[in-house]
Amino acid sequence: MEVSLYRVREQVESLFFGVLLADETTRLRQSLRADLRTRRTALAARRRYGTATGQDLARLDAETLSLDQQPARAWPSPAAACWPSSACCWAARCRRMLCWSSP
Repeated sequence: MEVSLYRVREQVESLFFGVLLADETTRLRQSLRADLRTRRTALAARRRYGTATGQDLARLDAETLSLDQQPARAWPSPAAACWPSSACCWAARCRRMLCWSSP
């Protein structure tokens, strides 16, 4: 019985820290996206006045596109996050591990 309680505790801790990691990753991505938007606005103004090239603007757009194409999830793997015998929401619906109810 104790072994299974330790296993449950490990899984709960894994889920908890996974959620923290996902939240921090989302916050960092939003911050980076806002920074890229600000830099693009400034770079577009510099290009209008002739102090920057279109290539600089294209490079910044490519960086923004690369950020948007990165996977948004930060979970280690669905199998590692789910309880072995439960019908958790990961496999069925939400993929965010926000609820513990069965689908």
